[in-house]
Amino acid sequence: MRGAVFEVWKETNSTQGLQTRGINPDRKVTEGCATDRDGVCTFPGLEEGWYYVVETAVPEGYVLPRNRVRGPLHLEESTPDHLLVITLENKRDDQGKGGKGKGPKRPAE
Repeated sequence: MRGAVFEVWKETNSTQGLQTRGINPDRKVTEGCATDRDGVCTFPGLEEGWYYVVETAVPEGYVLPRNRVRGPLHLEESTPDHLLVITLENKRDDQGKGGKGKGPKRPAE
């Protein structure tokens, strides 16, 4: 499906889990990649190491998953074709009103 957007972060601070802020965050290695019509997004040129993939936007009519982070994923010299393949499925917005990747709106209080 076209239009989902992902970033890749490299584990660089030896702290478990992805840290995107603070004094010693992990390093973002891509600004973002939108999936093509086949739903594929590629990140060429990654060196060996541990990575996290973060979904930052979804196609209209879909909602971001609660857990937008996948990983850690290990890329090493022996990884077949030097590729990590991740399959993700987005859920449709239950209310039928896609928020251009902003997720469902919270009810008014």
